Amino acid sequence: MGVDAILIPNQGSATVTADAIKTSAGALLHIPVCKTTLLKDSLFYLQQSGFQLVACTEKSRQKIDDYQFFGPTAIIMGSEENGITSDLIKMSDAKVAIPMLGEISSLNVGVATGMILYERLRQLKAEYSLVLVEH
Repeated sequence: MGVDAILIPNQGSATVTADAIKTSAGALLHIPVCKTTLLKDSLFYLQQSGFQLVACTEKSRQKIDDYQFFGPTAIIMGSEENGITSDLIKMSDAKVAIPMLGEISSLNVGVATGMILYERLRQLKAEYSLVLVEH
């Protein structure tokens, strides 16, 4: 899906174990996992370096298919228990939600991550194709 790295906090996050590698179908062997003591500072650094910060939260009214992804992007996913902290929501450049139908209001973080990454990839491929057509 075009992920260059995964940034996780040192404390309070899942660890990369043999089971995690197996569950990821080996993807964790090819994607750097970076641990940080201060997640907010790390995201601020990315933002100042030209990354857009996109928070994926069910509390947003803007749906992922209505948001135009562009350029370097850091997608912020919250924990399944607590979601994204208010500090990270405030510093985000955009807040998007996955469209949901029916009674269910939220998804497993792994499923939600796959969905938002797919939407970003779909848009970037369409954008890239348009550039090819223009030449």
